[in-house]
Amino acid sequence: MRLIGRPPIGLWAYAIGKLSVLGCWVALVVRPFWPDIAWYQSPKLDLLGAALLGMGVLLMAAGGVNLGSSLRVGLPTERTALKTGGVYKYTRNPMYVGGLLTCLAGVAWTANPMILVLSVVAAIVHHRIVLAEERYLAAEFGDA
Repeated sequence: MRLIGRPPIGLWAYAIGKLSVLGCWVALVVRPFWPDIAWYQSPKLDLLGAALLGMGVLLMAAGGVNLGSSLRVGLPTERTALKTGGVYKYTRNPMYVGGLLTCLAGVAWTANPMILVLSVVAAIVHHRIVLAEERYLAAEFGDA
């Protein structure tokens, strides 16, 4: 199994999207050690952030488990199976939705404009990725 596939959009745009999500995740991890990253805090935002983080992590984990040996970063370079069961019965992009929910958790936990910008960039780039992957899936699997 090859874990690394080919980027469905331009390499630089793809990398910027992935790094934007990573930046949001870094904010989640460093907040307890660097309280100044949070521009505003409240128990309600903390609760919202925790809920978004939990849902995001669960969606990403379910997506990865359901993909099994078809899991790739990017498009596969070899034949894979179309997954339509599990969480893929409800969404074609659980891992992307989960990643964006974790970015929103970072926004809720930090109220930091930079984390908001990273989340918006991640959403825009991943939308482009989803559109490119939909074209690939239609060409590869047709009506299935």
